[in-house]
Amino acid sequence: MSKELKYIIKEIERRENLNKLGPFPQYNREVIGDLKIITKMISQKKDYDNVPVTYCKTCLSLKVKNIENPAVAYCVDCGNTDLEETHILDWEKLYEEEYGEKFLNRDKDD
Repeated sequence: MSKELKYIIKEIERRENLNKLGPFPQYNREVIGDLKIITKMISQKKDYDNVPVTYCKTCLSLKVKNIENPAVAYCVDCGNTDLEETHILDWEKLYEEEYGEKFLNRDKDD
């Protein structure tokens, strides 16, 4: 958890505790609720990297199209149906080994 996120969580707790002390809340409860939603979204964003990615085993493209009927998935770039699923960091290593550069460092024209 980042230092900024910890600070926001502590600030939410502080405001909630101060609101409990008096007969009327010092801080807007809707704003506190919005802050809680934002911190939850920030926390979940970090889990996004743990979602497995599907890639083409031939060209290592992440452009995979799924068709429901008939149930088939294929690579948009080369048309291959030989696909694999892995963690994004593992895929990035495969891409770098194959093409000699990181995916984000490649030319934008590709």
